[in-house]
Amino acid sequence: MARRPHAAAARAGSLLPALLACLVAACAQVEPPSGGPEDRTPPVLLSVRPDSGAVGLRGVDRLEFTFSEKVDPRPPSSS
Repeated sequence: MARRPHAAAARAGSLLPALLACLVAACAQVEPPSGGPEDRTPPVLLSVRPDSGAVGLRGVDRLEFTFSEKVDPRPPSSS
């Protein structure tokens, strides 16, 4: 004698394709990140090495600038 599937299992089996379709549709939306408000405050120069006004810098091969926020060291592109 064949057993009949339980009614709840039959309903779950019919809901599974619909649930999968909803998940796939939700994952397929491509949007840029919100990113928050535009940063309109420029970075502030906090320190310079060697010190500003220093003289006799023949052995110095590196200048160091410290800003209040991360700054891209590459020059801006001309576009």
